[in-house]
Amino acid sequence: MNSVIQCLSHTNELTKFLRNYSATKSPISKDQQILYEFSKLIREMWSPNTHSVTPLELKRAFSSKHRMYSDYNQQDAQEFLRFFLDSLHSALNTGNKGEHLRVDDNLSDNRKAEQTWEWYCRHECSIIRDLFVGQ
Repeated sequence: MNSVIQCLSHTNELTKFLRNYSATKSPISKDQQILYEFSKLIREMWSPNTHSVTPLELKRAFSSKHRMYSDYNQQDAQEFLRFFLDSLHSALNTGNKGEHLRVDDNLSDNRKAEQTWEWYCRHECSIIRDLFVGQ
C-alpha cells in the first residue's frame, strides 16, 4: 500500500488535482471516504510543514470496502492499485449513465473501436480515467 501511495503521490497531475480538491467531510459512499482520506493525505504529504505522515485513516477507509486489506499482511501492489484507482474513479466519475453501447457490426474495426471509446468516455469520466486508462 505504501509504495503505491508514494508512486501516486508523485503523479504530478493527480497530486495537483487532489491538493485543490475539496472533498466532502461527510462522504456518502465508501469510495468517497477513500477519496476524502487520500486527498487529505496528499495535502499532508506535500505540506512544507510536514515531516512524516501515516496513512492510517486511508487504510481504515480502504479496508472498510476491501476487507482483505484490514490486517497488516503483505499484499499485492498491483491488486491494491487496481482496487484503489477503481475506488477513486468511482468517487469522481461524472459520466452519463444509462445509455447502452450500440455498435453497428457493418463498421470497420477502427470505427467500432472509436465508437466504443467515445461511449466509454461519456460514461466513465474522471481524472483517474484521463491519467490511467488508455485504449
